[in-house]
Amino acid sequence: MRRVIKFLTTSLFFAAFPIGISLLMRLINKAATPSSIYAPDILFMALMIGVTVSNDINEDVKEFSDNVLLQLTKTVLTLSIMLVAVLYGGYIQDSLSSLPNSPLRDVITNIAIVITAILTLISVAVELFIARIQAATQAVTKP
Repeated sequence: MRRVIKFLTTSLFFAAFPIGISLLMRLINKAATPSSIYAPDILFMALMIGVTVSNDINEDVKEFSDNVLLQLTKTVLTLSIMLVAVLYGGYIQDSLSSLPNSPLRDVITNIAIVITAILTLISVAVELFIARIQAATQAVTKP
């Protein structure tokens, strides 16, 4: 359980930090901004969460590397990370080449919110799973 609390307090907090700063700056400026302006921050959060959990799977459960569930989860995380990179590139390209309030950026923002929510749920579940594996391994190895 300590592992999950550490994940929630460090990884999720630091991944969400840029969103919080962006919201704070926009509140201070009292500027009317479109909701699509938050897409890069949301995509950054998804990237941070996905990479952190993927790394945890690679490093913390090496003895279970042949587990089908972990392999599937790692594949989903890798594909999600690639999708986040593609969405970020699409967002930047659209913001450089189109109108200020492009509908494509709204679509990218909505997709980014969904991906981030899904990655957060998967990440918490994986961290719980890893914590249980480590607890069971420690219980078996202790005399």
